[in-house]
Amino acid sequence: MNESIHARHEHGRFPHSRSFSCFKASDRNSPWQCISAVTKGEIAFGLKRRPADQALCTVVTEFLRRVDVLPWDSEVTDTYRAMRAELERLGKTLGALDMMIGAHALSLGAVLISNEQAFRSVPGLNLEDWTRN
Repeated sequence: MNESIHARHEHGRFPHSRSFSCFKASDRNSPWQCISAVTKGEIAFGLKRRPADQALCTVVTEFLRRVDVLPWDSEVTDTYRAMRAELERLGKTLGALDMMIGAHALSLGAVLISNEQAFRSVPGLNLEDWTRN
């Protein structure tokens, strides 16, 4: 897989984008990078809301061509159940889709790349924000 999964946007953000999440292997030497099917759905929804933004559409299409999209499967649901119960016990919460994305990263043992600060409340989630220096 191409090491620059974000095409010309190397720090995890597309133009005009509030937040973006992808996964990478926890081993720094591994080139493995992917996104959750949940993230792909959110990206597709964002494009639908901006049909006239051809530059964004081009960048996103190129990104999706270069990255693996992993299914949200029954193994992830087990992690989701445990993570959600733990967050509830701690009195913390995430948005529904963020909770699904966080559980997906946890189930893979992957690093979640996102600038969404709410993910910091998830115990055991390895998080990187590529928008910060």
